[in-house]
Amino acid sequence: MSGWSTMLGGLAIWLLHFGLVYAVPSLDAIRAMKPQTLHTLHDVSTASCFGMALVLVIGCWRGAAQAPPEKAFRERLGSLGAAVAAVAILFQAAPDWIGRI
Repeated sequence: MSGWSTMLGGLAIWLLHFGLVYAVPSLDAIRAMKPQTLHTLHDVSTASCFGMALVLVIGCWRGAAQAPPEKAFRERLGSLGAAVAAVAILFQAAPDWIGRI
């Protein structure tokens, strides 16, 4: 990956999840889909974005081990951004999960 996409990949995944999580309640408000379908859509988007963030964390961390110092910094920064994104994705999904209990 290029330097910028490595460093900002996790944050882009978080942005994608953020848009999906806030679009789903809008569909519920206009009664565009059944609530069960919306819950499933929310769960699938959360799981896929969380999985992509974890893959990026692991990939960047492994890439930093074999890279020269200037590239290792970008890889570690990308790994940190993806880890923050993974935590934020779970944090954004929690209210929906708690609301279903």
